[in-house]
Amino acid sequence: MGTPVLLVSGASLPRFIALESLSGSAGVYLTVGNVPYLTFTAEQKTRMVAHEVVYNADEAGALMLRAPNGRFWQRNSMGYILADRESTPGTPASDPACYFRAFRYDDDDRLFLQSSLDGEYIKRYSNLVNDALHASATGTGDIYAAFRYTSAVDDAVILPRYITLKGDNQMYYYYYHYYCYYYYCLLFLLSNSKHRNVLCNARPPYLTMYHQ
Repeated sequence: MGTPVLLVSGASLPRFIALESLSGSAGVYLTVGNVPYLTFTAEQKTRMVAHEVVYNADEAGALMLRAPNGRFWQRNSMGYILADRESTPGTPASDPACYFRAFRYDDDDRLFLQSSLDGEYIKRYSNLVNDALHASATGTGDIYAAFRYTSAVDDAVILPRYITLKGDNQMYYYYYHYYCYYYYCLLFLLSNSKHRNVLCNARPPYLTMYHQ
């Protein structure tokens, strides 16, 4: 079988991948099943199993993974891998809990993920949370540390960072800040004769369809 090869760049893996368990109840995919825990509980390949692979350009082989909920993977103090990091991680040196290295054998499609924090491999693990991800495998010989990966590019939903939402009544959604809500509303009505007769009755923190 040989030695597993480190996948060093974005060309090594698709931008979005789905990870399938090869142990336990095989054939299930990794998803955000028990927020914020990543669990092997998805029976079908949908957008909720598409994890984005983001390589660090300054360090060969160092990668981050962004879960379907938009959060980055992050290892916690108990060794579990959570999908709860909202901000983009820093460098592998400053944020090692958010970085991993991927290995693969040349002759098959199994993938192994190694934590940059201490070199432990990620495995399917059931203790505090069933079928979760945990950094406790010492090598690729652990059957629970092997995952089958496939491209999930066609399953992922890719949106711009900022979007505008429009309702069926042709009004746009926007958010009123609690403390300046009434002041802003008053100024808006006074400065817009077109809207003087509009009753400003929305209550924060709800999204309100108001602007035309």
